[in-house]
Amino acid sequence: MMDNIPGTAPISTALIGFGLSGRFFHAPFLKTNPGFRVTAVMQRHGQDAQHMFPQAQLFRDIDMLLQHGNAELIIITTPNDTHAELAMKALKARKHVVIEKPVTLRASEMGELMAYAEKQHLLLVPFHNRRFDSGFRTLQQVVQHGMIGEIVEACFQFNRWRPQPRSHWREQALPGSGILYDLGPHLIDHALCLFGKPRWLTAYLGQQRPGALVEDAFDIWLAYEKRTVKLHAGMLVSDPAPRYVLRGTQGAFVKYSEDPQEALLRQGHLPNIPEWGVEPPEAWGILYSNPTTPVPFPSLRGDYGLFYRQLHQAIRHQQAPPVSARDGYDTIRLIELAMESHQRKQWLPFS
Repeated sequence: MMDNIPGTAPISTALIGFGLSGRFFHAPFLKTNPGFRVTAVMQRHGQDAQHMFPQAQLFRDIDMLLQHGNAELIIITTPNDTHAELAMKALKARKHVVIEKPVTLRASEMGELMAYAEKQHLLLVPFHNRRFDSGFRTLQQVVQHGMIGEIVEACFQFNRWRPQPRSHWREQALPGSGILYDLGPHLIDHALCLFGKPRWLTAYLGQQRPGALVEDAFDIWLAYEKRTVKLHAGMLVSDPAPRYVLRGTQGAFVKYSEDPQEALLRQGHLPNIPEWGVEPPEAWGILYSNPTTPVPFPSLRGDYGLFYRQLHQAIRHQQAPPVSARDGYDTIRLIELAMESHQRKQWLPFS
């Protein structure tokens, strides 16, 4: 940890990358949280970041930023295949690090980062912001309070209707591209958060759209001692498939609607309005504790800002980080096993 910094001082922060993730999922929460002060931004092209953070220095190169950016926290939002290298540079410069999902492309890379961060007493925090979706927070409430008994089956989906492949790097034949690396970490983290590590898993990865260069759909099945969990994502889903399904020994819970935060962020709204993340009743899930009388179940408030409030407490007051480095490691390890399972066409133990 950094020494001789008052517990109430804002955390000087550098944002590495100002694409979709940096611009919409990080910058608004840093701007509206007085516990952080953005002192530097690395943006390869353009100067958009200075409109959001006029006080910050703009850099084109991470080495120059690490030398002159005056930051104690580095947030990495660059393409997936750059995460491991940039994170290690930041750790070696004695900076705390937040890494966008997926943390790295291989579990071995994340293991090296974890070992170095622990040795240097630095925080290494995966950015799994979907833990703070209204739907997932509500799902946790249903599970933790035993509202439908013991969970025997769950299905989590992250679907889109995008019939034409895009020219974006995420859909090119590049390391770390494809839907498994893009949306997989969200769904995998949901399962690990709620139920822990599975005993076995198997997976199917598909290229469904004409012209697709990488997988654009997947199904992953996780087997626990007393439950099964299915994770699905696809780009050719035009029907209103449920986002979350839980089935238990005393009922079920089903939710269709997406968390409202991403849409608001993409429209340019800042998360400083009183009703931020609040879902209307028509977006609530349905609780089937009595199968003959389904009841709308109020959604908890979605709040990506909670990630940064907990991160501030972790850096300044040695509290637990919002997401542990081990959680990021387990997520990428499960992705590796899913790819191996698809190639071998068999169930594999989660080791």
